[in-house]
Amino acid sequence: DWQSPPNGPHQIIIPTKHSMYLNELINELPKNKNVQWVHYKIKNGDCLSTIAKRYSTTVSLIKKVNKLSSNIIIVDHELLIPKTINQVNNDHEPHYTEYKIKKGDSLWGLSKKFNVSIDKIAMWNNVDNKDYLKIGKTIKLYTCENQHDISRPETIQKVAYHVRNGDSLVRIANRFNVSVSELVTWNRKVKKQPELIYPGQYLVIYVDITQQYFDA
Repeated sequence: DWQSPPNGPHQIIIPTKHSMYLNELINELPKNKNVQWVHYKIKNGDCLSTIAKRYSTTVSLIKKVNKLSSNIIIVDHELLIPKTINQVNNDHEPHYTEYKIKKGDSLWGLSKKFNVSIDKIAMWNNVDNKDYLKIGKTIKLYTCENQHDISRPETIQKVAYHVRNGDSLVRIANRFNVSVSELVTWNRKVKKQPELIYPGQYLVIYVDITQQYFDA
């Protein structure tokens, strides 16, 4: 299978004598093999596995197209998704579980039980992450279907990195085991001029706290 790049339309130049043959091939191409590119805005509860299933694609292909080095995705950022026409599966929208608070429950305990972060539980339910949970209250917990396809959210932390002399996006990306593309996505100022970073600048980086990081 092949697809044209997403930033079309494109012109294909071929010898005139082959144009009729090409048109015949295009007309014979099954509609379920036609590919369109979708700009998808990440929502609360999304993970790569559910997005991939919704658009009948794979986690690995989404990561490759978007140059993601990990399964970390950030709410309100965009992903470029290759989808087969007529193959959107609405059954795989982000889904949530309604959980009724019981005696002894805490945000920390629920984060471990449902494999999500305390901050996300607080955000989904419009509460402060230091609030006590009222017994009997029902809260929403978004979950991903295949926990093997995602990074464990409680191990991912947002850090502010102080750019030092001699730093470059490549060096910083290697140091924190992320991609240059992810650094650019997470930092809007850098997105406008990715070649310009300077000592003293702060960059947002999402890191896995279970890993060790070394200077590159």
